[in-house]
Amino acid sequence: MRLIHKLTLALASVSLPLAVVSVGVTLFIQAEIQELGNFHTPNLYYIQTIASETLGAIEESFAYLASGDTKEKEHFLAWARKFPARMGEFETSAALGHDEEDTDTLIYRKIMADYHALLENADAMFREYEFAGKLSEPFYGRYEDAVNRLRAGVEELVRYEKTEVDHAQAEALHVIQRSREAVIFLALLSVVLALLAGFVLSRAISGPVSRLRSASAEISRGEFDVEIPTQSKDEIGDLGRSISQMAQELKKRHEELEESNAVLARQAAELETANKTQADFMAMIVHDLRAPMSNVVGVATMMEDGYMGSLTDEQRKWIGKIKSNTDNLVALVNDYLDVSKLEAGRIDLSRGQVDLNVLLRNTIENFAPLATDKRISLTSGTDVSLPAIQADARRLEQVLNNLLSNALKFTPEGGEIELGASADGAEAKIWVKDTGVGIASEELGRVFEKYRQSASGKISNHKGTGLGLVICKMIVEAHGGKIWGESEEGEGTKFTFTMPLDQGKNRSVGEKIEESCADA
Repeated sequence: MRLIHKLTLALASVSLPLAVVSVGVTLFIQAEIQELGNFHTPNLYYIQTIASETLGAIEESFAYLASGDTKEKEHFLAWARKFPARMGEFETSAALGHDEEDTDTLIYRKIMADYHALLENADAMFREYEFAGKLSEPFYGRYEDAVNRLRAGVEELVRYEKTEVDHAQAEALHVIQRSREAVIFLALLSVVLALLAGFVLSRAISGPVSRLRSASAEISRGEFDVEIPTQSKDEIGDLGRSISQMAQELKKRHEELEESNAVLARQAAELETANKTQADFMAMIVHDLRAPMSNVVGVATMMEDGYMGSLTDEQRKWIGKIKSNTDNLVALVNDYLDVSKLEAGRIDLSRGQVDLNVLLRNTIENFAPLATDKRISLTSGTDVSLPAIQADARRLEQVLNNLLSNALKFTPEGGEIELGASADGAEAKIWVKDTGVGIASEELGRVFEKYRQSASGKISNHKGTGLGLVICKMIVEAHGGKIWGESEEGEGTKFTFTMPLDQGKNRSVGEKIEESCADA
């Protein structure tokens, strides 16, 4: 049975009996009240009307005797002719005669006897009055006795019917009270049944739902072979079957994922081994190249200084080109060697206390002659209250040299370069800002990739290896900091990096190199 059918059946089992009984009780009350009212109220009305007419006719008979007005006599005789019919209506309405011992039947019989006695006395009295012109005391006395008996009988019947009406009203109120109590009892019973049905239904629903919740929790922990209730044919059973099917599918996917992870782990280990081997090989090659190139630079310097004889201007020009290109090769080899060592995790940071104010001031002094030659303003934006940090001073100087070298390359004459620093809470922030050619926004996010040069770098007279910013990134991140660039093409560039003041965040090179290499 579907869940909606269960809910409907539970509600119907409680509400329908209550509705049926409530309607039945209401109809019963209406029928009882109508029956009681229809039976007794017309009776009282009839007898009260008859009593009023009777008393009026009696008064008219006495008026006739007092005044001799024949109209009063005619009114009395008209009442006398109608009285039996009126009492007949009452007899029919009150259903008299079914039980001769009923009080109203007895009173009715007595009234009719008194009525006939009244007519006999009235007839005798009227004849004597009309014959003699006056009444004798015996006739008047007998007539008055007959009048009193009829009046008493009618009044007794009125009182009796009024008592019956009062009794009927009391009975109706009693029926209403009993019906109200029955309705209250049924309402309470319905509430109890509703609570009982709700409890049973909630148990029927909450039990499987609780088991489904427990099964889902176990599935989330990777226990896919959990037992799931799927026996019921309602929506909960459908849900259980869906969860069971999902668990089996997850188990299958989990097994496939574990196999894939195992394959990836093997491939990652093989790739790491290959990378280390490649890094070792590159380090060896770069190291072997640097020594002979240094010798070439030394010989070219000696020739340029005249240690091997005088040189012509043409020879001096070519010696200068040999020295310049060899210097570039040495710088390129040094960059390759640094990257290889960083990628292989073979560089240990020599941390010590570094005074940032001193480091930045020395760096500006070192680059001041080059900036002056290019007519570039090199200024300091350093906060004098900078704290000292634990870092590798030589590596930080290498970062600053790379950033300032790039700024000098791409800033035209008359431009400005600012080397600044500030401390903010848990970190120191250092930046190099220039008014050079800038970097396009679509290229800015790739400048920290190996061998990547921006368009401004490609058109510059000073070609680079595309490794300077990569080395900066690796060194900064090895210290636990981060580096980023901001630029607007044609407006200049600003490179910023941070150094943590909390030395617990300074990580070893071995902890950061793999992440740096992956990003590079």
